[in-house]
Amino acid sequence: MAALQLAPQASGLAPRPRIQLLPHATGRPLRQPRRWQPAKAAGEEAAGGAGGGRRRQQREKVAIVLPGFSAAQEFQHVDQRSLDRILTVCGALGFTAPGISISGKVEDLPEGGTVTVVTPGEPPLGTQVRNLQSACDNETRARELELAAFLRAFASTQHPGCAISMLLTKPYLDNVGQDYLQLDAGVRVSHELYVAEHKRVLSEPHLDELLTKLLKIRGALKRGSSPDLAAVLQGVTHVKLFLAGEAVREGLAVQELVDLAAAEGVSVVLPSGQGLGLAGAAAPALQL
Repeated sequence: MAALQLAPQASGLAPRPRIQLLPHATGRPLRQPRRWQPAKAAGEEAAGGAGGGRRRQQREKVAIVLPGFSAAQEFQHVDQRSLDRILTVCGALGFTAPGISISGKVEDLPEGGTVTVVTPGEPPLGTQVRNLQSACDNETRARELELAAFLRAFASTQHPGCAISMLLTKPYLDNVGQDYLQLDAGVRVSHELYVAEHKRVLSEPHLDELLTKLLKIRGALKRGSSPDLAAVLQGVTHVKLFLAGEAVREGLAVQELVDLAAAEGVSVVLPSGQGLGLAGAAAPALQL
């Protein structure tokens, strides 16, 4: 049998009858009635699209600093569902930004801004080491490519139309298989070798380090100290040395360093425009 019951009184609404089917002796499951829902609020109706659904909030572009990464990763068209997925994968408590403590709501994401994911603790030490090593490797590789591009451009002006070969940046070995010499950048064109050494902030001791590499190059050619390197440099008679950096140490004028380097046959290279450029006249080639 069916019993007629009234739904609870809702504020501002007249009671609406509903039918509740009570169990009986047959033991068959009974269809449950549809639960009564209050009418949508005016704001929700206005938010509905042409299909009547509620429009999801999203951010067209936002940068998120993920755990274990120093640089922010850019995400586009971020809605609540995709934000939840990011936070879940990271095991995060939420994200934070200037003016925001911790939140997980897409409406708190600053459009075009940057937020940082907050986790219960730091990533495992192994993950931190791998991320740091990866960042260092990427920086080193970018520096090598920039130096190599500078050397190639300079060498092509000295020997127009000549073939240019790149030297390896991995260590060259000595007679017993130990590391003998590693170059930050090196190119060979005709009978000349162009070698560049990079330091973040240049100072006088860096000249000595570059000149030490010159001695090792001579040792490989004249005494066979590194058959590996000697084979690459067969036929080379002169070398041009370049000391490159991002700045000069405090208290040392650029021209002063240029003069010191020129006295040793070394050219100084510093940032210039979008790349690298000579900080003075190029030093002449040194005989090997």
